[in-house]
Amino acid sequence: MKKILIVFYVLLQVSCVGFYTTSEGGFRVNKTKDFKYSKQKYTSMPKTLIDTNSIYVMDSVFNKWDDNPMERKGYRFVRFFSGGQALFIYNEGIPKLEKINNKNIGTPAYYILEGNKLKVNIFSNINGGTTDFFYGKINNKGNLVIYEDTAVQIYFLGILKSYKMAENSGRISYWTKIKVENIENYKPNW
Repeated sequence: MKKILIVFYVLLQVSCVGFYTTSEGGFRVNKTKDFKYSKQKYTSMPKTLIDTNSIYVMDSVFNKWDDNPMERKGYRFVRFFSGGQALFIYNEGIPKLEKINNKNIGTPAYYILEGNKLKVNIFSNINGGTTDFFYGKINNKGNLVIYEDTAVQIYFLGILKSYKMAENSGRISYWTKIKVENIENYKPNW
């Protein structure tokens, strides 16, 4: 029994993503390589459909199982960077410029685009720190539709590339693109 516990502990430590919290409550990962999409082959992919001079604000979350939208207007926003990084930030309503340009808040992620399909590898501070995956798409208005539930399950089943399964997710969020004047183009610190 002791050997099993030791093996479990070692596996838990190896699978954890080291991270720290910034002075303003943001999360940062110790090693960039913990993000699958941080590799050069992904960061050099085209990102023309994402507007890095805008933010995307969550409008609503929809549960497919019961056809009831969940009210979460302005619950979060995401900012994308040209180097393949993204920053997800919790917020009430439309954020002020100071919050949009704050380098030390939010949850880091990396993203790639395949046509209009968005794939995100995001940090999560659960289970000692992990990176999870979710999928979405950019609609014809330039807004985001993100399939929230199934991607992590897909990852654990070993069929991460199955975008169709993600489209059948039970929870879908809608994000509206908002152009931001005077957005600071800084290099993210993760």
